[in-house]
Amino acid sequence: MTHSHDIIIIGGGSAGYAAARTAQAEGADVGIVDQGPLGGLCILRGC
Repeated sequence: MTHSHDIIIIGGGSAGYAAARTAQAEGADVGIVDQGPLGGLCILRGC
């Protein structure tokens, strides 16, 4: 299976998620790669 994206975001924390949403709002096909669940430490467990 092959996937094609305009942008790949490495890290699904708050900054990566914000970058992905911004790029998608501008029309980019975005992929996010992270070793854990999306959201990152601050969103999932609190800073």
